[in-house]
Order: sequence, then structure tokens, then C-alpha cells
Amino acid sequence: MKKVLLLLTCSLILLAGCKEDDEQMLWETNLKQGWILVSEEVNGIQVDLTQISIPELMYFGEQSLCYLATPALENSQWGYNDLRTAWSYDHSNKILNIAGLLPVTNYIDVLTGNRLEIHYYRYNESGDLDTYEKVFSPAQIKIEGLKIRLAE
Repeated sequence: MKKVLLLLTCSLILLAGCKEDDEQMLWETNLKQGWILVSEEVNGIQVDLTQISIPELMYFGEQSLCYLATPALENSQWGYNDLRTAWSYDHSNKILNIAGLLPVTNYIDVLTGNRLEIHYYRYNESGDLDTYEKVFSPAQIKIEGLKIRLAE
């Protein structure tokens, strides 16, 4: 009888571990694509993205490579700051690690095939915690060298 109980306990533990691995793989599969920023909120204030002529882009790829293109205003012209970095995601605590954004902590609130909501937390120079909520939609992305852009 003890052997049967031990066997059942081991089986349940293995099944629970497999379910968690399957959920992790599903989330990573949904994440591995191109994303375009559609709305942003900073410390509870909605940011007007219509003033920015080029959108923020992200692409999560295989082998833990992440490409970021963030808009930057330079000499009265909008351009991109491009970054290629490593990423990882832990479904159990919903933390998205993007090496190039450290020490910012990123949490995924919603991840489906057509919506990605990320909360960013960062301490500013005065020691206060700034919060950012960004909502992304899928986008057709092209990668050229170290840069990502919208596919035409």
C-alpha cells in the first residue's frame, strides 16, 4: 500500500511539473514575434504617442535574442536607438528579463497572440519608484543587421 501511495505521489508531482513547463512554453511561443507599442502610461498619466512619428518596436527571437528600437529625438528629427540584447521569461512570477534594460524590472500582465501588456518599474534619480505600463500589438518586423524596423 505504501508503494502505491508513493507511486501516486511521484506521478502527481511529475504531472504538475509538466503542466508548468507546457505553460512556460506556450507563453514563450506567444512572446516570440514582433511587437509595436500602441499605448503607454507613465505614473498613471496616459502618454500621447501621436507626437512621435516612429513607433517603439520589440522583437523576441530564438536563442534568447531581443531586438529593441526606441524612438529618440535628435536635432529635431525622430530616429531610433537600436539595441540587441538577451531576454528570458519566467512564467511562474511573470518576470520578463531584458538584459539591456536592467535595472528596470518588467512584469507581463497580459500576453496573448494579439496583445502584450508590460509593466516596468524603475527608481528615478530622486529615489522614487516610476511605473510604466506599455501595451503592444503584433507587428510585421524585418531585421537587418542589428536593427529592427516595420516591414513594408
